[in-house]
Amino acid sequence: MFRARAFVTILLLIFAIYAFSPPERKKRWIDKLRELSKSLVVSLVIYWIYMLVIYFLRQG
Repeated sequence: MFRARAFVTILLLIFAIYAFSPPERKKRWIDKLRELSKSLVVSLVIYWIYMLVIYFLRQG
């Protein structure tokens, strides 16, 4: 329960900082978030392919 409360507190702090930041900074944050999400998707796809290769190599 403590960890969930701490996580929610951190999310609220991030949201508050974002809400009170100037529009130029918000645009940069959104761009960085898009960049991060693209790299996360690419890394997850690479990991998935890696796991499939390992699975098929162990099959025989």
